[in-house]
Amino acid sequence: MKYIVGLTLLALLMSGCGIKAPSTSEDYRTIIKESAFGKHETFMVEQSFKKVSQAMERNTDKCLKKSFNVYTHGTLSSHISNEIHYNPSLIQEQKSLELQMHVYDKEMCNSMFTKHTCLPEKGYWAFVVDFKPVGKTTQMDIYGPAMVSYYDLVYKALKLWAEGKSNGCPDMNKVGAY
Repeated sequence: MKYIVGLTLLALLMSGCGIKAPSTSEDYRTIIKESAFGKHETFMVEQSFKKVSQAMERNTDKCLKKSFNVYTHGTLSSHISNEIHYNPSLIQEQKSLELQMHVYDKEMCNSMFTKHTCLPEKGYWAFVVDFKPVGKTTQMDIYGPAMVSYYDLVYKALKLWAEGKSNGCPDMNKVGAY
């Protein structure tokens, strides 16, 4: 429930403040940097860009591409009240790697109040993580909403993958706060 309230609040603030929903990762970064509700963090990882890229390629779909049904429980039965799909994408360039996370929340993406924040078939922007080589290390930049702390589980896993300390998956059930 906290999940739906937080994301609905973010979408309503974006629309109420006249902020256009981002259509590209660059638009998203700009909105995050300019918004009081955005968070941008930079980390240096003591691993080569090649090793970091390999870790992201190995773990992203396996760990982050997940779908969940949200159930409403009545006195006599339960039924699916919503569907959540986490849709990560990796965009590899020669000198950069970009991880885009979209979340398709059926209820939110079909609501007349918030559907403009969703990209067709992908959902709304959850966060973007950029990786760039800096000498023998890698710079990691995270762009995401400041008031949605449950993505911290994913950010922590990404950092551990990048550092070569773990290939473990975050509990995506806890990420959605269900």
